[in-house]
Amino acid sequence: MALTKLNNQSLNAVTSAGLPSGTVLQVVNSAYATEESSTNTSYVASNGITATITPTSTSSKIFVQMNFLVQSSTNDGRFYATIYRGSTNLGSGSNSALGYYHPVDRQGLVNLQLQFMDSPNSTSALVYKLYYKQGNSGTLQIRGDIAPSSVTLMEIAG
Repeated sequence: MALTKLNNQSLNAVTSAGLPSGTVLQVVNSAYATEESSTNTSYVASNGITATITPTSTSSKIFVQMNFLVQSSTNDGRFYATIYRGSTNLGSGSNSALGYYHPVDRQGLVNLQLQFMDSPNSTSALVYKLYYKQGNSGTLQIRGDIAPSSVTLMEIAG
């Protein structure tokens, strides 16, 4: 493989130089240190677990990772979580979820991590956001006040 000199070029110029597929082109990270709670049985958007990235190429993939602490007020609480890109739910299955949590004992904290490899076919700014819902009873909490929630977006060369 030929050596590529960057010489203060833009990211577009560098990617057009022929970086191999799978190369990480950019990383965006966001943290949110606030508690949220919901009793909704329909998906609601998180207030702050979100991040935006602008891909440099339509062939790029976006790797999305979200980390957050979850707590339920009941032993039978069920927490469903998914990721939206704009108005598109990236989840699947009967609850259109990417993640699911059913507590063994109430008041216990569980660290959930969602991961998704997206192929948005876009060079426009893309907003990725956590959506979540209660699946049974009680109040669900995202405990960003105990440990900050985070979102990491990575653009991967296609």
